[in-house]
Amino acid sequence: MYIIAAFVVIYAVVFTHEAMMTGGKHDQDPIKPEYMEIAWKAAETLNEDAALNSGSHAMLPVEVLKAQTQVVAGVIYELEVLYGESNCTKDNVSLVKLKTNDCKVMDEGRRTIYKIRYYVIPWQNYEKIEVSKVKDTVTATMAGGGQEDDPSRSKYMDIAWKAAKTLNENYGANPGPYAMMPIRVLKAQTHVVSGVIYDLEVLYGESGCRKDEVDLSKLKMANCGVMNKGMAVYKIHYFAKPWKNYEQIQVSKVKDMTTGRKQDQDPSSPEYMDIAWKATKMLNEDSAATASYVMIPMRVVMAKSQVVDGIIYDLRILYGESNCKKNKVDLVNLRTANCRVMLRGKRAVYKIHYYAKPWQNYEQIKVSKMKLSSKAGFNLD
Repeated sequence: MYIIAAFVVIYAVVFTHEAMMTGGKHDQDPIKPEYMEIAWKAAETLNEDAALNSGSHAMLPVEVLKAQTQVVAGVIYELEVLYGESNCTKDNVSLVKLKTNDCKVMDEGRRTIYKIRYYVIPWQNYEKIEVSKVKDTVTATMAGGGQEDDPSRSKYMDIAWKAAKTLNENYGANPGPYAMMPIRVLKAQTHVVSGVIYDLEVLYGESGCRKDEVDLSKLKMANCGVMNKGMAVYKIHYFAKPWKNYEQIQVSKVKDMTTGRKQDQDPSSPEYMDIAWKATKMLNEDSAATASYVMIPMRVVMAKSQVVDGIIYDLRILYGESNCKKNKVDLVNLRTANCRVMLRGKRAVYKIHYYAKPWQNYEQIKVSKMKLSSKAGFNLD
C-alpha cells in the first residue's frame, strides 16, 4: 500500500514539472480558480501592511488580471490582481479568514492593482507571499476611460459565449433560423466603474444548429459546428459585479462579413498585432529574413481580411531590429522576452498571410519580406 502511494506522489510531481517546464516564466489563464485562491491568501499580507493598504477598510480580491508560473525548486506564481475596498474594517474582522467572512466589495470603494509573488514548495509545506502595489485605479466616482487589453485572453471568449444567448434571442441581431457562435474576439477594452465593464468586438459565425432546436444557454456544449458562411461582427457590452454575482449583457451588430472578396480593416485593431507576433517566430527562423538580432513588430501598416473556407488575413507589418540575439532568446515566447527595438537598428516591412479556422484550431502562416521603393509610402520610424 505504501509503495503504491509513494509511486503516485512521485509520478504526480514528475508530470507537473514536465507540463509546466522548468526555468522560464510561462503565461497562464488568469481565470483559473487556483489563482483567485492565491489572491485570497495574499489578502492577509496586503491588509496587515499599512504601506499597501493605508485605509481602515479591508481590501478584497475582485479579479486576477495576469498570471505567470515558473518552476524552480518549487513553483513561483506571479499575479496581478485587482482588489476592491470592502465594507469590513480591518480592526473588526479576522484577516486570516477574510474569504469566509461576510465582507462585500463596496461599489464606491477604492480599486487598486497589486502584484503577488507566491513561492511554494508543496512537498515541504513551505510557502512565501510577497505583495507590492502597482497602482490605484478608477472607482465609480472617478469614471475612467477604457483600457485596451489582449483580445486573445480566454475570459473574453467566455464572455462571447455568454453573449451568444442574448444575441440569438434577439431577432434584430440574428434574424436567421440558425444560431450564431463566437469564432474570435477581435478587440477588448475594460473600464473599472462600480464593477467592471468589458467592451468587446467579436466575430460570430452561423452554426449548423437551428435556434429552435438547441438550448441557447448551453450553446458552447451543444457541439454545433460553424458553417463557412453567415459571419458577422458584434459589439458586446458586458457589465459585471463579481462580488454580487451580477451581470448585464448588451449586444449590437457592427457589420456583416462579406464572403469572397477582400475587405480593408483598421490596422490598429489589436488582433492584427497578435498575428504579427505569431509570425515573428517564423520570420526570425528564416536566415534570409534577418541577421543575428531578432526582429520584432512595431506596428501594422495595412490589414485586409477575406472570408472563404475560414478567414484569410493579409497584413503589412513594420518590424524593427531588437536588442535580443536569436540564439539567446526563446522565439516562441518572444513577446514576453522584454526585447526592445533598437533606435538605430534595421527596419523592414513584411507581408503576412494568415489563414485561420478557429473553430477547428487550425492556422497557417506565410511570411515574405517586401522590397520597398521610395514611393512605397511607409514611415519606417
